[in-house]
Amino acid sequence: MSSINPNKMCLPGVVIVKLKPGTQSSIQELFNVPSFQKSIMSEANPVSMKSLLDVMDMQPDNTTGMLNNIYIVHYSSTVTPALMAKSLLANPDVVYAVPHYIYKVDKLDFVPNDSLIAQQYNLSKIDDFNAWNITEGSPTVIVGIVDTG
Repeated sequence: MSSINPNKMCLPGVVIVKLKPGTQSSIQELFNVPSFQKSIMSEANPVSMKSLLDVMDMQPDNTTGMLNNIYIVHYSSTVTPALMAKSLLANPDVVYAVPHYIYKVDKLDFVPNDSLIAQQYNLSKIDDFNAWNITEGSPTVIVGIVDTG
């Protein structure tokens, strides 16, 4: 997992946490950290802890388990997500904890860099090149891309 970068944009009051398999998934257990982190945790005011699988309406992956035990934790506090994630790492049941980073794409990046784009006739059929000039997305729309090849 990547390291915590306090300079990246992230959602305030949100961290992504992966727990070790078999760990009880409750806010009380998650916020059970060594005493030196207790002051940060006491300010955190946890609001909710939801399984990523539940949020995405997905079934557990019993083959790889990659998305199992990942939780989105919301809290209301002035504690930065970077500091909150670092503090949660003190819990021995936490595999990783990171802020919920925001990634922005510049308009110029919406031009495909695929050397075989001309062979993908379906893209021009659905007029997706013009769509990129109309909108870059909406937080209310979820798009999943499956690339099998």
